[in-house]
Amino acid sequence: MNSIFSLFGRGIEQQEHRIGKQGLFVREWRPQHVRFPYPIVCIHGAFAGVGTWRIIAPYLARRGFRCVTFALRGHAKSKRINLSGVSCDDYVQDIAEVITTLKLDDPMLIGHSMGGTLALQYAAAYDVRGIIAIDPTIPTEVPVSRLPAWRLKYIPDVPMFRELGVPDEWELAKQFVSDMPRRYMHMFRRVLHFTESGHALQELAQGVSVPPDKLHNIPILVLAAEMRKSLVVDIPLADVKALAEQYGAEFTVIDSTTHVGIVLGIHARETARRIIEWLIHTNKRDLR
Repeated sequence: MNSIFSLFGRGIEQQEHRIGKQGLFVREWRPQHVRFPYPIVCIHGAFAGVGTWRIIAPYLARRGFRCVTFALRGHAKSKRINLSGVSCDDYVQDIAEVITTLKLDDPMLIGHSMGGTLALQYAAAYDVRGIIAIDPTIPTEVPVSRLPAWRLKYIPDVPMFRELGVPDEWELAKQFVSDMPRRYMHMFRRVLHFTESGHALQELAQGVSVPPDKLHNIPILVLAAEMRKSLVVDIPLADVKALAEQYGAEFTVIDSTTHVGIVLGIHARETARRIIEWLIHTNKRDLR
């Protein structure tokens, strides 16, 4: 495991690693004064990487929460691979490798979009402290409408968002992330050229299985973006609420946010504040 240390602003130490045969890129945000004794593991969504957490992770770290962010296999700064055939279960194994290699005992998981569902999948098989799912995709156990089976087989391994129907024109694309600050628009533009596993996208569209009884007694918070028609994601708010009800989770809507903007937009700090409030409320005895 290779490591690089650096200081990131006042009171935060940043550490980077590459781990495992998949060459997973890991970026840790370590507070100088730890308030929360359990590590927070952040899981990005499809077509993304550690940049998903560039607002939320340092915000949490400055307030005493250790955050571990990483890129799933074949994503962003992790080792480049052919993603054809890579499944959601493979991504769950990436989470397990990060947690095991870094000895992250009793972790709290935060996942965005696909990452929220991966967090639920991981928690169904391994011990976790709790789960925060931010605008997640919907597991098969939640009774909602799905894409018809005949459409699922046509989802390819896509090299860029526009092949899924996102506008190619940049000015038009900005309409789908209207809550993104200008300084992050360049990063979103790069995402238009990221690759994602068609197999994993098929699984998510159909709904991966996460049996509710496997998550019994695990604290869960579900945060939803208010502006539903953003990017290729068009999951009705009622479906996200149904997910929360199915898993006995607390449910909160972050006003005036898009699917991407809920973690990278002008209201991302509000998302972080809600996360901290929930962590404090559910772990009062463990705070330092």
